[in-house]
Amino acid sequence: MFLSGACADRILKTVLPEVTLSSMGLMDLNNSIITFLTKITNNIAPLVEMNASEVELALPKFLPEKLIEPAKKAGEEAVKQFTDKGAHITKCVEPEFPLDDLLTRVRDAYHSVIVNENSIVYMAACVEVAVAEFLKVAGEHAKSQKRNQISRNDIKWALANDFEIGPYFQE
Repeated sequence: MFLSGACADRILKTVLPEVTLSSMGLMDLNNSIITFLTKITNNIAPLVEMNASEVELALPKFLPEKLIEPAKKAGEEAVKQFTDKGAHITKCVEPEFPLDDLLTRVRDAYHSVIVNENSIVYMAACVEVAVAEFLKVAGEHAKSQKRNQISRNDIKWALANDFEIGPYFQE
């Protein structure tokens, strides 16, 4: 599993505080996020070193147009906070985005490339923006069905029927 339940709940609370996510919905969300991350890594072509500017240049290839500016702002803010702390990527704490898993996935995709930690932080912030939008769509569908929990069916509905964000999360 990529995102923990606590991390997914934290992201969900930013867009729909009154809605929760079922465990099966979390499983399907994680599968969709892994597909999304594969698309991201396939659209970034670092030569020697992967940095945040390369992730920023690839944003139009893996995010809908309306999310590009919010993702850039979130990415820049996350990198600023990360560098101000003088932090390094370590094993994640439960409610945080799993930067260590993301770093491992990117390093597996680019064996001979130096991966700058700032690029991972930037990418994670962009992914969080996309996941929040995806959960918002799924949550609104659940609410339209008079439910307060996003189920597996709501995730599948968002993948199949939302033409803005859905295609980015499916193969």
